[in-house]
Amino acid sequence: MSKFEIFDKRQGHYIMRKLPIVFNFNESYVVQAGVCITSLLENINKDFFCDIFIMHSSNRLTEQGKRKIISLKNIYKNCDFTFLDVKDSFKDIDINTSGTVPIDAYFRLLISEYIKNYDKVIYSDVDIVFTKDISSVVNIDVSNYYCAAVCADFIGKYELDYINSLGLEEKNYVNAGFLLLNIDKIRKEDVFNKKILPLLNRSYLFQDQDIINLAFKGGILNISQKYNYITSKSKYNNTYLSIDPAVFHYVEHKPWNDLVPFNDIWWEYYRKSIFFDDCFYKDYHIDIFNEYIKYHSLLKLLKRVGILGVYSFLATIIPRKIKNLLKK
Repeated sequence: MSKFEIFDKRQGHYIMRKLPIVFNFNESYVVQAGVCITSLLENINKDFFCDIFIMHSSNRLTEQGKRKIISLKNIYKNCDFTFLDVKDSFKDIDINTSGTVPIDAYFRLLISEYIKNYDKVIYSDVDIVFTKDISSVVNIDVSNYYCAAVCADFIGKYELDYINSLGLEEKNYVNAGFLLLNIDKIRKEDVFNKKILPLLNRSYLFQDQDIINLAFKGGILNISQKYNYITSKSKYNNTYLSIDPAVFHYVEHKPWNDLVPFNDIWWEYYRKSIFFDDCFYKDYHIDIFNEYIKYHSLLKLLKRVGILGVYSFLATIIPRKIKNLLKK
């Protein structure tokens, strides 16, 4: 019997296919994780059962946080949750994390060590919203690869030079926020011990993402950008806008903090979710509006009186979250 199928003994046939998907987060991201999982369950093919794994450390995710996530089962019946406590897996390793990348991000490196009942699984960050069914992803043939992922498509020369300094090529460097992992191949080749562990004590610009690209070098299948649509890139590349995304990934600035491209999509699923808080919702939008009024009025005045030098200078330093509004 396929590990990806559910067999009903009473009916004598397969009734559902399983979609194994892994997330990792800590207590401060419970709401964002809830919104992400809500969007997944809202859009998944109803013939699929989502077998959801949460990799976490028990001292960074509370029982209350777990219960909030599990309560999604009261609404969506085609899912289950398994919490995998990695505890102090990295206690003897000097991992160089930055202020923007918590230790929890590294837990994805342990997936093949903790999940034994599947040959391949999906991994997803939680600063993501699913807008379409992604069940077809598990059909991608990764038998000859460690994983399938979307090219990171860097813009800046500094980033490109850095990637090259690692011995990696831009066209093969992927964003690690959404992965289809061939954990059978990863386990059989003992990739964690032979390739990942030796990389952990070094310092990296893109942290665990660099480690994944280095460990899986030569074994990554590039897939359509619709499975990891980086929202911040939309302002740089017009051709990118023609993609019909299934996965929106808020890599840089987050929609619950800033005004970013496609933030309305995140807020749509936030409003639908059981994690909705009316005060938080209103405070965010009032704050955005007030900033818009303050800066927009000032810049309109400067432009009108002809202080274009000051206008141009201020236009370069104003908060990123209102720049698009100033064009109106």
